[in-house]
Amino acid sequence: MCKKADQKFSVQTFDQQLYAIAQQIKWANPLEFPDHIIRLGGFHALSCFIASVGKLWGDGGLTDLFVGSGVYAAGTVDQMLSGKQFNRSVRGLTLVYEATMSLWLSSFFDWCGSNGHLGNIPDEFWDSLQTCYSSFSDDPPSFNLNITKFGSLFETYQSPLLEDFKNWGKKSVYKLLKTSSEDLSDLMQLAQSDLDVSISASRKRVARLYDPKGKYKSCQNNLNKLRVRLPTSKNSDLVRLPPSEASFKQHVLRACIQVKLWMTSHEAKPHIGSPYDFG
Repeated sequence: MCKKADQKFSVQTFDQQLYAIAQQIKWANPLEFPDHIIRLGGFHALSCFIASVGKLWGDGGLTDLFVGSGVYAAGTVDQMLSGKQFNRSVRGLTLVYEATMSLWLSSFFDWCGSNGHLGNIPDEFWDSLQTCYSSFSDDPPSFNLNITKFGSLFETYQSPLLEDFKNWGKKSVYKLLKTSSEDLSDLMQLAQSDLDVSISASRKRVARLYDPKGKYKSCQNNLNKLRVRLPTSKNSDLVRLPPSEASFKQHVLRACIQVKLWMTSHEAKPHIGSPYDFG
């Protein structure tokens, strides 16, 4: 059919189970099916996307956020982050996004107030924001016009401040990278380096983030010692404590296997090693 339509490639769409079988057949016979493009259906593609979110962020606090907030039970969260309960997953991730954005915007406006930037935002901006909010529920036909006007004002007055806010949040990291860029060589090879080398390089980076002036350089080779020394310093902040040595190693191991997965995602049968060796 494709040849009759003068079409070089044949595109087939399957659901998840048949897609897995078809992809295995294509990988096993690459010369026989070189022009076949196999795609997942829209629903299963979104389910796999949700599962990838769960794979990346489930152990990074997303699971604890769902369960600790009391919104979902632990068993339900495991199903959600594996892409099986689609509707609950979409609702749960939407709630997380809205809560995160609310906290982020709250921090942004606090930063604007403490740095005297709120006075530079004209009343026209706030009036337009209020109009968009009112028209969304009371006058839907005019909402598109109002949101277009608000978008223009946002680009003019808020976008530059948002860039400054992002750079302010990363200031300490940028400063550290600028002063010790040579230490990044091992981290740039996280997927290929020996695990001990990766852990040592990551420990050095994390220790310098928490002790940027190097007051406790003798403790930087052991984060547990650094955790003890930092609270005893003058003007110490107990909120800013480095992770424990055991927790830190687990995070680095998980980062290593994640980088390996990304770097070998183009291979049909990548050799990564046992997950049990990576935390």
